[in-house]
Amino acid sequence: MERRCRIRAAREQPLPLGWVLTPTLSLVLLLAAVLSGEELEAAEVALWAGLLLLFTIWLRRITLVTRVGSDEVTLQFKGLFKTRTVPISTIRQAQTRRYRPLLEYGGWGIKLGPSGWAYNVKGNEGVQLKLKENKSLLIGSQRASELAEAITASSRYRPAGRQELR
Repeated sequence: MERRCRIRAAREQPLPLGWVLTPTLSLVLLLAAVLSGEELEAAEVALWAGLLLLFTIWLRRITLVTRVGSDEVTLQFKGLFKTRTVPISTIRQAQTRRYRPLLEYGGWGIKLGPSGWAYNVKGNEGVQLKLKENKSLLIGSQRASELAEAITASSRYRPAGRQELR
């Protein structure tokens, strides 16, 4: 049985900074090795350069894919971790907000901060979810309004204070 998705996928690419930071760090490390006085063979340099290039490409391919289906929100870091699924019936509040990734969560990625878990790859906008049992989850998104709207439009969404019909 196929479920209709409200948002097929909101794909968040990592910051372009990764393309600059990784090669720069690689050059600094290589320069430090050369300046240390140790003799490096061409094969060693080529091996390290190749590994760093592969690492940079792999890092760049990591994306956060967020899907909102009729009964769940699915978060997947392609290239890293397994999928996390949040049933929409457990969401008590979904609202857009600006946040400070470095100060609130220690950066980007899958992070645990004082206000709960965060799944993000760039920017400072997202959807703050308040879940059952006073848990919190922030989903970073450049399409935060659309994401929050899709979640709250679900018939399974039960905001705090709304009584369930029996």
